[in-house]
Amino acid sequence: MGRLRTIGILGAAAVLLFPCIAVHGSEKRDVETREIRLRAPPGGRIAVPKYEYGLLVFWHLGEPGMPHFTVLDPFSERTVAQITAEAPEARETYPMAFAVFPDRRRFVVSAATLNYSGKRSLWLLFYGADGKLTHHQRITPFHPSLLAVAEDGTVWGAGCNERTVDEWNSAEPVLYQWSEDGRLLKRLLAQRDFLARRRDYPAGGRGVGITVRELGMSALAVSRDRVVLFDTGSGVLAEISTSGGVLGMYTPPRRHLPDGKPTSSRGLAVTGDGEIYAAFDRICRFNRASRAWEPVEDPPALAGMGVIFGSSDAGILRSGESGDRFHFRLVTMK
Repeated sequence: MGRLRTIGILGAAAVLLFPCIAVHGSEKRDVETREIRLRAPPGGRIAVPKYEYGLLVFWHLGEPGMPHFTVLDPFSERTVAQITAEAPEARETYPMAFAVFPDRRRFVVSAATLNYSGKRSLWLLFYGADGKLTHHQRITPFHPSLLAVAEDGTVWGAGCNERTVDEWNSAEPVLYQWSEDGRLLKRLLAQRDFLARRRDYPAGGRGVGITVRELGMSALAVSRDRVVLFDTGSGVLAEISTSGGVLGMYTPPRRHLPDGKPTSSRGLAVTGDGEIYAAFDRICRFNRASRAWEPVEDPPALAGMGVIFGSSDAGILRSGESGDRFHFRLVTMK
């Protein structure tokens, strides 16, 4: 039987270089920077890593004999966990997203499966640091392309109901909150608020939270008190309190290159004090007053071109300036 179709998948991405553009001033702040170079990075084909709760997550792209995910402590280069996603009753399992719990010893995977019965299922799979499945929860028909775990241990997933994914005006929720053992707590944000803005890029697919070739990666990030979703296809940025209240939904103007093409999204982060950063042609900070992405000027360690891999409280992990894909810079706001 052919491979199971999934609505969104994170692929390997190269760091692209874009021309410099003018930047705007911002409040000066004290920072601490730390350069990190992995001496023994995971082998084989891997996707762009995620940085969560001080750990780097590498997704191995379908190579025989390799786990689906390797979790590293980037400071000691210790392998914290290796996870191969395998769902109950499944003949084939296809992971879609991965997230780290705040204790750094538990992990959750969203996965699609082809079962021995011939039916499809969608799951949340929970793992310990030993790589063993601790519990699982069937979530069919919800398809989470993005996952994150808040500091209170609740699991958040952004995606779509597979039964309504082609309905532009559907009120079906696209952001789910589960308990740490997979019990559904809340369903938030309407699909139509995202998909109605995707008509310019229909070839990228209609699911919320997926990668769109021309526009880059969507992302889901968490901080102490909020969850932030950026859907690159629609350009919508949503922030929600961890208690479930919608703090804001914005559609910032897209950033463009000199040739008029939109810039590609290359990562999202939210700090403990609620500041939102994203990487486009330059690393930008979201200005809630102007509802726009503004290039970072200060701190200089964060400014310029690069990729954002994620954040941990006040620290943002971005790419280093050497061009080495395993060179990272941790910028911690004081």
